[in-house]
Amino acid sequence: MSIEAMKQALEPMRDAAFDEEGYTINADLAEAYDTLRQAIEQAEKKEKTTVEDNSQNWVGMDGATAWHLIHRHADGWGDVGKMMDEWREANTTPQPQRPWVGLTDEELDDCYDNVEWNTVDWCPDHQQLARAVEAKLKDKNT
Repeated sequence: MSIEAMKQALEPMRDAAFDEEGYTINADLAEAYDTLRQAIEQAEKKEKTTVEDNSQNWVGMDGATAWHLIHRHADGWGDVGKMMDEWREANTTPQPQRPWVGLTDEELDDCYDNVEWNTVDWCPDHQQLARAVEAKLKDKNT
């Protein structure tokens, strides 16, 4: 039930529970009136948030750390919900990735020229060549 619907029910309930001077006419309705009024106050508190939008950089943060920060900085359930939604969105939305950059022919030749050669069959050490290519690619793509 929405807060507005609860507020609409509150006034007629008050009129049926109390007389014009505020004396109780119907104890059951008076109790229900107080319960509904408190529920409205609590619901309005939950809706209010005090933290700024994206007040924290949540990207890549593990859930335990996020919960610790949320628990520490949230002033109510509205803040908790907002901050948890921001953390979830930051960690489930795919982050833009840089385009892959390969090696030019000159860079591959450089890798090939800088490895040791096996003197038995006159070919490059394949592990050294793979490591050299890996290092160049890492440099260009990080």
